[in-house]
Amino acid sequence: METLLELVDVRDPRGGGGRRKHVFKEILAIAILAKLSGAQTFNEMEEFGKCRRDWLGTFLSLPHGIPSHDTFNRAIRSIPAEEFEACFRAWAEAMRSQAAESGAGEPRRIVAVDGKALRRAGCAGKAPIIVGAWDERTGIALGQEQVQEKSNEITAVPRLLAGIDIRDAVVTMDAMGCQKASAGLIRSRGGDYMLALKGNQGLAHEEMRAFMEDAVANTPERLAFHETLDKGHGRLETRRCWQSADLDWFSDRSLWPGLHSVCMVESERSTGAVTTIERRLFLSSMKPDAPKAMETVRGHWGIENRLHHKLDVQLGEDLSRARVGNAPRNLALIRRAVLNVLGRDAQRRGLRRCQKIAAWDPAYLEAMISGHD
Repeated sequence: METLLELVDVRDPRGGGGRRKHVFKEILAIAILAKLSGAQTFNEMEEFGKCRRDWLGTFLSLPHGIPSHDTFNRAIRSIPAEEFEACFRAWAEAMRSQAAESGAGEPRRIVAVDGKALRRAGCAGKAPIIVGAWDERTGIALGQEQVQEKSNEITAVPRLLAGIDIRDAVVTMDAMGCQKASAGLIRSRGGDYMLALKGNQGLAHEEMRAFMEDAVANTPERLAFHETLDKGHGRLETRRCWQSADLDWFSDRSLWPGLHSVCMVESERSTGAVTTIERRLFLSSMKPDAPKAMETVRGHWGIENRLHHKLDVQLGEDLSRARVGNAPRNLALIRRAVLNVLGRDAQRRGLRRCQKIAAWDPAYLEAMISGHD
């Protein structure tokens, strides 16, 4: 259980005074094990602890038995969030590195960055927003930052990127992350970027759109190009990618560190007699390679389909009403830890089945924590 204890190696915020019945790190360890076993509430964390009291006692001291649900509540909302996130980043990076060892020679890894609202955790209609980083190759959540009050994702992204290893990775972000400062930070930390360019960039977006649409219509031979075709569920989808390194005309080029190409991806979807076409623009520090560019753009959406969807549908993140102190932020991190631990086996069995097995079989839970299938 050494890896679990590394994840909860945070300072006890309770100070030196008062009566402290339980070891703080042990409270957090039980909470995470309970979440891995399907617990949704603080009451269920307590019930898990009582049911697994003898097993927990083989590696925890439990000086006063199992904490109450109120103790779990107080502990999780008082965890120093920045320290907990730093522990998580180190733990997740070690997990990613270990998983990546078996993938030597695979395509360059993609780190997708995106924001997600904790819909029922807010007050006065304002839901906290968590900006997270996710490794597309291994399916591991790398870290998170909460958007500060009276701020937005633009300020959270640099804090997140500064704390994770993005060397030799391609960082992908939606339009909110398409900022010159973020591009510079990514390049300074040894990564490349693929940033969605939309209307929030004003004139730059209009100029790029006009340039790429004109080039596609009149001089397509000067562009890198790739096309794919997918069929299924009564739908036909054709994806096309054009990429150009001709940026000498772009007046703001020098303001975007490392900018090497602009990319336009077109999705044409036909369902029955209905056909829709969507075009998206991207700024990239990578030289033109249309197949890789399309793979990178598609890889970004894994953070929605393979992370955010599971957090909401299978781990109930959008239903959580924890609102006090750091509870929303810390519980969000614990859920990401659950996905990291169970993720590989969940691809075979399904996440809920893995959680049930973890609840039934301590040996399985121990193996998952240790990184063994």
